Amino acid sequence: SPSIETVNVDSGAREVLPVVMGSHRWQFEKEGVDWMALAGRTERGKKRCIAMIIGYVGKNYRGLQMNLTAGQEAQETFSVAVESELELALFRAGAIMPGNFGNPKKIHWGRVGRTDAGVSAVCNVITARLIVEDGE
Repeated sequence: SPSIETVNVDSGAREVLPVVMGSHRWQFEKEGVDWMALAGRTERGKKRCIAMIIGYVGKNYRGLQMNLTAGQEAQETFSVAVESELELALFRAGAIMPGNFGNPKKIHWGRVGRTDAGVSAVCNVITARLIVEDGE
């Protein structure tokens, strides 16, 4: 099982927050995958508060919300949530810095609702502080 402490990839004193179990970073560390190679950005950029309006077919997902705590032994396996997939896509696109990948608190991740496993949604809103340059 991977360490749940984050690696401080940024220089400077920052609070070290745990990597959440619902993030792909947790799964990558557990499997020994070089997740830093997936980073779409390594240089800092200005974060902006962004609202994303999403819809999805929930058939292959555990629900909208990623698992945020270690909890019980039954949760030792990674189960894909819509937020897990969205976080990974934003990380690969460069909207999330490596030091923030795996901890939604660091980017003020929020949602307006939740869905259960297998449930679809036509319109849901996710908010986060993301790096989005002008014209992107």
